[in-house]
Amino acid sequence: MIPRPLRKPRSSVYVVYGEPLSLSRQFGCKGWNGQKQYKMRWEIDLDRQHGQRALFTGPLSVDLTFYFPIPPRARTIYTTSGAPFPYKPDLYGYIIFFHEATQGVIYENDAVIASLHARKLYDEVPRTEIIITEIIR
Repeated sequence: MIPRPLRKPRSSVYVVYGEPLSLSRQFGCKGWNGQKQYKMRWEIDLDRQHGQRALFTGPLSVDLTFYFPIPPRARTIYTTSGAPFPYKPDLYGYIIFFHEATQGVIYENDAVIASLHARKLYDEVPRTEIIITEIIR
């Protein structure tokens, strides 16, 4: 058996500034949907960061960190950045929004994600950090 040459897995880091938004399902809602505008902003920002590189084809490992602003009334409790954010909305809604906004921009289909780690934290600068790494087979 001839050993395959070792190659370094492709990895990319993306940062979307602004307070993270959880996907909310709207049933029977007609008219303006503010999430469409927010999703479009994410897509444009991520497309700019991804550039002309080929889409990831998988399998992929994804690491998501959602950073929320420290509320003024809680600055004494959460004086350090990185404290957990244990409040609603739940983490699942943020993950679903991530899938909706990145599919077709960073990877072709979210089925290629084999590993996912996500967390919600406080920080002075609200943002979402995304690290995508190919899993070498």
